[in-house]
Amino acid sequence: LEIVGKTSRGETIQVELSAFLRFNEQGQPSGYIGTFRDISQRKHLENILFEIHRSTSNRFGDDFFHQLVSRLGPLLNVDYAVVSKLDGSDRATTLAFWADGERQENFSYELNDSPCKKVVTQRASCAYRSGIRELFPSFQLKDAEGFVCVPVLDDSSRVLGLVSVVHRTPLEGLDLIKRVLEVFAGRLGAELVRKEEARKTRELSERLGLAIEAGQLGIWDWDLVENELIWDQRMLEIYGITSDDFHGSYEDWARWLHPDDRPSTLKWVQAALDSRKAFHAEFRILRPDGSCRYIKAHAVVSVDESGEPLRMTGMNVDITERREAELEGG
Repeated sequence: LEIVGKTSRGETIQVELSAFLRFNEQGQPSGYIGTFRDISQRKHLENILFEIHRSTSNRFGDDFFHQLVSRLGPLLNVDYAVVSKLDGSDRATTLAFWADGERQENFSYELNDSPCKKVVTQRASCAYRSGIRELFPSFQLKDAEGFVCVPVLDDSSRVLGLVSVVHRTPLEGLDLIKRVLEVFAGRLGAELVRKEEARKTRELSERLGLAIEAGQLGIWDWDLVENELIWDQRMLEIYGITSDDFHGSYEDWARWLHPDDRPSTLKWVQAALDSRKAFHAEFRILRPDGSCRYIKAHAVVSVDESGEPLRMTGMNVDITERREAELEGG
């Protein structure tokens, strides 16, 4: 049972009451044994987490970063809240910077001679109640006194970025602040991975555009919701079929795979969908005329706002001549 009470000093606290019924020697109820536990800190943490989750659950990408810092600042009662991404091992760039109740311009900063460097190298949080200026004179925010920083990791524990808060006076409640940042560092990691995948997708699209113009690639697009697969003319030529032979489904493509390569190739496709990562594979196909061709394939997975796979878009290249030359020479 959770109740609200007051201390002898008149402070309001939240209390958890546990009580057990006592029995006498005749087995009849004779009273209660109870304990009171102050859960004010826990309830405060729960309220902060709930409020941040409520205001960020439907935000993604840069919108999520900015919304997160705008809630961290007031709820944790700090002067600065920052989300940064790493630019190599010695620099970082802010993705969202909140200060004095407003969104601020992003900036880049050096990690060396700062508390952030230790967070990156040790992949562990740090917290300073006060004295950050004396310990790190070159710290970017010159009026900083208290500081908490948590690493943002991907699934392989690689540091992608940092989430931190700074205060101009000594920070109180370091454990609570660190816990809040650690909870949302996981979501930040997912968003940074998604941001990086989007960048790779744009770069791949640019490279595909150049190759398509040179007439080297067959391009395809697979709508995962409708299971509709679209091929361009070059794809049909690579597979040695006409539009009448192709019925526009995933299963239709799979039937042209070489029987020995079909299981592993389909497994690669499923792995790309499960991980939401790019697909890179090399496999053989059998054309209707019986000839075998070597194919190199690349594709990217597009997701919806909730992170579910929506479509896969990619290209095929016929590398038969090169592979046969390698086999003859090897």
